[in-house]
Amino acid sequence: MGKNNLFIQRRFQVQPDQEHERVHFIGSLYIAYYFYVENQLYVSKYALCMKITKTMAELKNLQNK
Repeated sequence: MGKNNLFIQRRFQVQPDQEHERVHFIGSLYIAYYFYVENQLYVSKYALCMKITKTMAELKNLQNK
């Protein structure tokens, strides 16, 4: 039986937008599963990305709660 591998990578990024007074929160999740069948490599890949944008006023309001 061959070797199986699971690869997971998470990324989180904050992008301020000074011009429009807002902030973008971007989160990404990458999952890949590598496996062998009869000595041949197969890869299953999945990706999920989410972007949330908040204005500076919304962020200040959240801080006050």
